[in-house]
Amino acid sequence: MKIAVFGCSHSGIGPRKWNHTWPFLLYKFTNLEINNFAIGGTSTQFQYEIFKDNIDNFDNFIFQFTMPHRLTKQIGSITQIKKGTYTYFPNMTSHNLERSTAGSFNAEYKKWIKNDDGEILNEYQNICKEVSSHEKCLFSFYMFRHKSN
Repeated sequence: MKIAVFGCSHSGIGPRKWNHTWPFLLYKFTNLEINNFAIGGTSTQFQYEIFKDNIDNFDNFIFQFTMPHRLTKQIGSITQIKKGTYTYFPNMTSHNLERSTAGSFNAEYKKWIKNDDGEILNEYQNICKEVSSHEKCLFSFYMFRHKSN
């Protein structure tokens, strides 16, 4: 069975090594083919774009939603590494991705938040609903418990 994983550093490499993640342990103990698309610091919206481009290549997926107010922009190439039947992104640097959060942001992020009329949260909620109800969804979850309105 081919499984795809989407999310941020809680599912991808983040500050850990590539083989210290729960998707790698799932691969190691089940011998499933796992393609880990998770990249630390990325947004649910960014992961959703990767999801749409790749979902047809997998039997099922697990999607870890991150915080709604992250902004991610790809500015360089990103390439996965394959180890056996486990595939992952190495830790992406600022040469590959521009990541903004409430704690670390640029002018584009500040403008995005300032001009928001509720669309950011609506888009986030719609992505969460669509992904969670997808026929190939094994499991979807939020890394942080939060209340949004």
